[in-house]
Amino acid sequence: MNGSKPAKRMRTDCLVNGDQSSEISCMFTLLHDVLEKEFTCAICHEILMSSTVLGCGHCFCAYCIYTWLRRSPKCPMCSRSSHRVTHLKNVDNFIKQVYDLLQPTEIKVSRAHDLEHRARQILLAKPDENTSVGDLTSSSIEESSASSSSFTADSSILTISTSSDTDSVR
Repeated sequence: MNGSKPAKRMRTDCLVNGDQSSEISCMFTLLHDVLEKEFTCAICHEILMSSTVLGCGHCFCAYCIYTWLRRSPKCPMCSRSSHRVTHLKNVDNFIKQVYDLLQPTEIKVSRAHDLEHRARQILLAKPDENTSVGDLTSSSIEESSASSSSFTADSSILTISTSSDTDSVR
């Protein structure tokens, strides 16, 4: 053998049953496992809500990263200086579609409630032009649109400047 580790396998053990309801349940479990593995915020350890990405490529919930950047203008994962936060609308749409298709109703309702609560938190956490010099001193938001396969990807880019001379919002 070449000494390399074998690739990890996804859980497929529940697909051998043949019962349609258990197969649907299993598909939900598999997709939920993928969401938890690939779309989890490294700060709150939940599936992304209002997903964002930093210039270094690490993804976080908008509320989590705005709160983090008020304390330190560096990525919590790699410690690179982070002056730009981009909203990932296509990731939010994908996660929403997975929840809409496969989640039981009570989980969808709970997620919708969590998203509404998080949206209110984001409004309070976003840096603005009135942020103190000790924290972030200014921000600018640029709106852009792009499309990706079947998803619409409207991106909001938040640029954070740490110089006290700049005080503009575009």
